[in-house]
Amino acid sequence: MALEDLVTVSNSTTTIDASYQWRTVDVVGTWLTDKQVLVRKQSYESNLGFWVVTPFVATSGVQVLVNRGWIPASGSATDSPIVQRPPVGSCELLGRVRLTKDRKSDKPTDLPTGQVDGIQPDEVLDGANLVSNAYLELTASTPQALTPDLQPILAPEISEGPHRSYAWQWIFFAIMTLIGWAILVRKELQDRNKTAHD
Repeated sequence: MALEDLVTVSNSTTTIDASYQWRTVDVVGTWLTDKQVLVRKQSYESNLGFWVVTPFVATSGVQVLVNRGWIPASGSATDSPIVQRPPVGSCELLGRVRLTKDRKSDKPTDLPTGQVDGIQPDEVLDGANLVSNAYLELTASTPQALTPDLQPILAPEISEGPHRSYAWQWIFFAIMTLIGWAILVRKELQDRNKTAHD
């Protein structure tokens, strides 16, 4: 599905409906590398680093932020790692739709240039046709925009996990408790009968 098929424009605000979260979309356009930002305090396999978020302008004019991947932190908290830029010219990409989170505190004013504390589209770009409530997680592109210095953002594993086995364990414990209780009551009754006959 194309990005343009998901967006809704109302009162000059371009948004994507929340029901499209995790949907993979296709978009053709160009990267705005001069507006690229690093999102601080993002972890990958217990290592601290940054998300590399690069704006993308579709041929239709729709603008969307794209999380191209994760890069490890280097040096102090004020240092920004050097990130390879995505290819110049027309690019086709696939990305997962992710909804942004509302800001719960004031925007920091002391961050190093090019660093942000979260993905807030209107704080990175301005102008018409900017998707204001969502961004894309890059999954593939032609030409390749997931440069070798970046780790891809993997989709969460969707499984039942250990919950079913935990449920069976608790059912087993409950049954064993009832059986143990029944054995104790029976033993108590037998002891009382024996005492009464003696």
